[in-house]
Amino acid sequence: MQSVLESFAMGVAVGIPLAVLARSRRSLDRGAAVLSVLFSGLYMLMGPAFFACSLAFFFSSSAVTKIGYSAKKAKGSAEKEAGRSAAQVVGAGGVAAALSILFVAAPEAMKKQVLTAALAAISASNADTWAAEIGSLSRERPRLITRPRVFVEPGTSGGVTLLGELGSVAGSALIALTFLLATSALGSPASAAQLVLVFLLGWLGELLDSIIGATLQRKFYCPRCSVLTDKEVHGCGSPAKLAGGFTQVTNEVTNVIATGAVSLLGFLAAAP
Repeated sequence: MQSVLESFAMGVAVGIPLAVLARSRRSLDRGAAVLSVLFSGLYMLMGPAFFACSLAFFFSSSAVTKIGYSAKKAKGSAEKEAGRSAAQVVGAGGVAAALSILFVAAPEAMKKQVLTAALAAISASNADTWAAEIGSLSRERPRLITRPRVFVEPGTSGGVTLLGELGSVAGSALIALTFLLATSALGSPASAAQLVLVFLLGWLGELLDSIIGATLQRKFYCPRCSVLTDKEVHGCGSPAKLAGGFTQVTNEVTNVIATGAVSLLGFLAAAP
């Protein structure tokens, strides 16, 4: 049986070339790439099946971000050309990384609960990324999830489209499917109950992220274009005015709250 240090080192060894690849493809900036290597080591602490799910998240989220990039850029909803930042990596993967440490310290009887919680976090992050990136390609204007009559810019937190929600379902399903395939390959297939739980919590996490994004996250209003946006300076170049939410609640904070909430639900639901 591998020691904690051996598992961590193996995860780092895999994470380094992936970080270099992500930098070369401008999927991550420098700080995010360094942090991703650390997270890779932590994720391996929960075993190869969970690590496979983290890889599915990494590769699939990077892929959907690049799909239709020019069209997203024209709409102002594309990721920065330098790639995702360290803060975004923490927002998407920080809860799962923290749970990896808890997994090592947890008694054997509690490890399945912690693992399920971490799977819920990764599933929610993947669902949220797929919803945002695929939804940005929708021809329909996003509506604020809490006020469907209010239209927002593509990429604005709390804005939803049918295409984006379908993307969310697919993103969550991918993590559940990856976990099934990985555990089956290791000779101990995950139970149907655990897989359904991971799938549903992933989708729920994306919906919760949208609700928090629409209610608590800071929002700005562009008087020139008459639209809500997450940006202090709108894409048209005009300064936007604070229109609601809490100034401290950024998109990354929203991500942490949403993934943390579904992780807690996953932990409780997986209790014997």
